Amino acid sequence: MSALAKPPTLGVSEQEVLTLAETAAFLRAPEEAVLELAATGTVPGQRVGGEWRFLKRAVVEWLRLGSPPRGSSKAVLRHFGAFRDDGDLAEQLAATRAARLVYQR
Repeated sequence: MSALAKPPTLGVSEQEVLTLAETAAFLRAPEEAVLELAATGTVPGQRVGGEWRFLKRAVVEWLRLGSPPRGSSKAVLRHFGAFRDDGDLAEQLAATRAARLVYQR
């Protein structure tokens, strides 16, 4: 046996891409509710060709962990974990928020 362990592979069901209707059925929720959650970025999904697609694995992870408030440090770290160890993360986030406000005006 090799000294290096082979990384675990994802099973087909974990790689499965779901439509809006399939995601709603999986969550046992109305499509309109899932659409609103996706449009606000609460549930992880992507628009592909004008239609929503969801990675089942990401939806399961979202259910397991919940959603941190948008723009919070926790949300940023979930998406950009590489910045976790930056000592000036709070300052970077504050500067980004300030710049975003300037561009929104």
